[in-house]
Amino acid sequence: MPLRGPDEQITQLQDLLNDGNGTFVSGEMTVAVATDLINEEGDDSVYLPPGEIIVAPRQSRSLRGQGSHRGLAQQVYKGKKPILAVKVTDSGGLVHPDSANMISDKIFGTSGDKVNIKSQLEACSHDKLQVTNEYDINISDKLAAPGVIEIDIPISLGNDRRAIRTELIRATQNKLGLALPGPFQNVMFVLEGCYKDCGWAAVSMGGILCLA
Repeated sequence: MPLRGPDEQITQLQDLLNDGNGTFVSGEMTVAVATDLINEEGDDSVYLPPGEIIVAPRQSRSLRGQGSHRGLAQQVYKGKKPILAVKVTDSGGLVHPDSANMISDKIFGTSGDKVNIKSQLEACSHDKLQVTNEYDINISDKLAAPGVIEIDIPISLGNDRRAIRTELIRATQNKLGLALPGPFQNVMFVLEGCYKDCGWAAVSMGGILCLA
């Protein structure tokens, strides 16, 4: 989500990022303000309210598991980040409507999408982190589009998360012929809809990133 706020705060954030002393490091630090962030209904932006910006280290992995901060599956902030997307069809034919090519475009910009996961992560890291769909193994015969494979699972997406997770991993490993996470920093499961307890948004599971 775009971050907006008073000019003085945006300038302060930029100065912290660029001071050369590591005061504020993308992906390693968090910021806080004296009052709550503002998210206006119908607006995709988050607004910083007036007030001094406070920089703090990211919570430890153990604390993130207990609190509101979710950690990415593998904390990598620079270098190559190979990502694989998995488009899932359940036993009843429920599947996300986007084609494999569109999913690839939204993640990697392979068909000209200028704002995608790859472009935004690279921009946030000042190009220190490079998202890629090039892997250390050849899986070209398994791909439906660059960086995207398609799988079927033998159960409904209406099942509980644990059962779905088990089938997602099993089907993906069978398709690729390897154990996950394999050569990937993240595996993204593209699912359709919201399931029991709606807990699929950005759930990190030992090297696997599941997205609703």
